[in-house]
Amino acid sequence: MPGIHAWGSYLPRLRLKRSTVAAQLAWFNRSIKGLATGTRTVGNWDEDAVTMAVAAAQSALNMVSEAKPGRLVFASTTAPFLDRSHSGLMAEVLDLPAAIQTQDVSGSQRAATSAVLAALASEQHTLVTAADRRAALPGGGAEMRYGDAGAAVLIGPGPGCAECLATWSAALDFVDHYRSQDLGRDYELEDRWVRDAGILATVPDAVQAACAEAGLEVSTIDHLVLPLPARHGRKVASALGLPAESLADTLHGEVGETGTGHSLVMLAALLERCASNQVIALVGFGQGCDVALFRTTAALESIKDSPFADALANGRELTDYLKLPYFSGQLSLDEGIRAEADKRTAMSTYFRRHRDLNGMIGSVCTACDTPHFPRARVCVACQAVDQMDDYRFAHRRASVKSFTEDWLAATPSPPFCYGNVAFEGGGNAFLEITDVEAGELSIGSPLKMAFRVKDYDRARGFRRYFWKPVPAGDNHG
Repeated sequence: MPGIHAWGSYLPRLRLKRSTVAAQLAWFNRSIKGLATGTRTVGNWDEDAVTMAVAAAQSALNMVSEAKPGRLVFASTTAPFLDRSHSGLMAEVLDLPAAIQTQDVSGSQRAATSAVLAALASEQHTLVTAADRRAALPGGGAEMRYGDAGAAVLIGPGPGCAECLATWSAALDFVDHYRSQDLGRDYELEDRWVRDAGILATVPDAVQAACAEAGLEVSTIDHLVLPLPARHGRKVASALGLPAESLADTLHGEVGETGTGHSLVMLAALLERCASNQVIALVGFGQGCDVALFRTTAALESIKDSPFADALANGRELTDYLKLPYFSGQLSLDEGIRAEADKRTAMSTYFRRHRDLNGMIGSVCTACDTPHFPRARVCVACQAVDQMDDYRFAHRRASVKSFTEDWLAATPSPPFCYGNVAFEGGGNAFLEITDVEAGELSIGSPLKMAFRVKDYDRARGFRRYFWKPVPAGDNHG
């Protein structure tokens, strides 16, 4: 049977206490005071579903560097483009072979688990990635509950660290919430009705059917990964005759509800503390139900990587509440005359350099081993001409060689930080630096590269991506 061979997760650096939100908006909606516990993750202005999925995929691929996926799937309901292959872009960013199958999946909150079930039915290694950045109107419960995150699992032949025992899937056009092109944000139905008519009428039956397919008693399930509010999860566990302790942590207190990828985010957190020979039921709910049963193997205990725990430990408190609605597009601010510059992307130029830009690929001199970015024909060290091989900078550590904090330049999060970055092993580049606050940088500060949004061309509905240095102490892939 196939199994899970690696996993990865990504949490944005910014964390917002829900009490901070309530302190600002409880005058308008007193009910949110009841939700004002714990924290939620907040994506920076240059993060979206694609960049978070890339970061999660990087951590999964780092876990088993010898495994090269033949398929890459990206699951999201908040992907930035309606007609562009995000998974194709991600394959280039991750420097995967051009002869790879790519697929974008969407349409419901179980898009990620449906992709996992399809991968388990495949005979090749499949990297399933998922991420969402959902917008919510300020002052409502959704803004308090949501969080931003990405996750990835590498599935392939052989048991790996968690062998698949059985799968089950059922479709049902039960609309518990929806998001239309016209509305642009979730419209949610009444909570109790969703629980009774949707969740409890669907999930227990699907889990029982998967157990019957595997020839297991439901009572053998050690961990139930259920991406639903804990109060609903306890009802499901009770209906299945399982103790409440079998429910995997929903991560509400530290992360929030992260949308399409939440089941995989929960799974990543669970696998990092799970023992061998335990049965996990991975559930996806949304216009039907998916279930995949796994049994962990001894190989799990040999994996020392902990991408979720590392990301969770490396957050920074966001004290300015207004950055949440501003970064997510729910609030407009006067960005000044400098923000009026045309952000049009020259598509022909981009295509000529797309592999170098997406993969951050420069060159290295074959005569003296000097790296260059951007790619060069003439070596800056030995002046050799056209003696270059490809050289990837995206995964290399770096440090600050010089920097500027520019308070006059147009940027969604002043100051605009940029400078000369020196890479380990050689090579320098003048780059924009992100995820830093004023006064945080110094000469020699350790950095690593993160794939981020470079510019938003709002006049044409396009966004341009590139690599930016971020503090090396954070989990940015």
